[in-house]
Amino acid sequence: MKILYRYIFREHIGPFFFGLAVIMFVLVMDFILEVLNLIIGKGLNAFIILQVFVLNLAWMLALAVPMAVLVSTLMAYGRLSQDNEITAFKASGVSLYRLILPPVVASIFISVGMMFFNDRALPELNHKARLLMTDIHQKRPTWNLKENVFINEI
Repeated sequence: MKILYRYIFREHIGPFFFGLAVIMFVLVMDFILEVLNLIIGKGLNAFIILQVFVLNLAWMLALAVPMAVLVSTLMAYGRLSQDNEITAFKASGVSLYRLILPPVVASIFISVGMMFFNDRALPELNHKARLLMTDIHQKRPTWNLKENVFINEI
């Protein structure tokens, strides 16, 4: 059974990291497009922009991990079903409960880890990100706005 458990677990690892990378990429691109106008107009240095980006990775990770688990489960069992390996397991006497045991155990570990992350790290990082974004919103623009004057600096 150890070989079966390792095989099914290995089938989930690749799709999990692939799904996590794709979902994080989508969330990061959405965030960059949302904040790009704010960053350009305020004239911020690279350290502040990097700090905004890193602080906002926390909530993206909290959203992306459960979606990546779903993607990995669907892809792994879809591939096993497509190659008729689930049928072969059933024919050799392996129950479906034995087939789902490795991802359930792994998801329990991921759930406990995400529970601690969502309880300890996420509120603090969200608070810091909110404070930083408030400071950025209150910053004056880098150019002077004058009446009846066209600004071509943008």
